[in-house]
Amino acid sequence: MDSTCIKVCHNRRIPQHKVFADKTARGKTSVDWFFGFKLHLVVNDARRVAQYHIDFGEHR
Repeated sequence: MDSTCIKVCHNRRIPQHKVFADKTARGKTSVDWFFGFKLHLVVNDARRVAQYHIDFGEHR
């Protein structure tokens, strides 16, 4: 299983952001903070996507 962030906007623009305002949240990766979603993937032995899940950022 692997996950990556999908940034919706730059951190400085969070107060002005309106498109996904009720569906996104601030989250933290191992590198930095982001505002958006997290994409989780499960890949099988043939390197094909077996399952996926799109989640809010961590801190809501």
